[in-house]
Amino acid sequence: MQLLSSDEQLFELSDAAARQSVTLQGAEDVGDGAPVPVPLLDSGRLQRITALLEQTALALSLIHI
Repeated sequence: MQLLSSDEQLFELSDAAARQSVTLQGAEDVGDGAPVPVPLLDSGRLQRITALLEQTALALSLIHI
């Protein structure tokens, strides 16, 4: 999934990471391939959030091995 920040920067987010966000779970179901706009977050904040979501998804996958 791609996310588009308020300053028009694109961020890639894995499906596993997107499932960690209640907000993004609904956007994942649309699945038209277009970037999901996140107008309330600039690229700095969105980068930190996507990194946290990816770290959480990785940690959860290691627990379920």
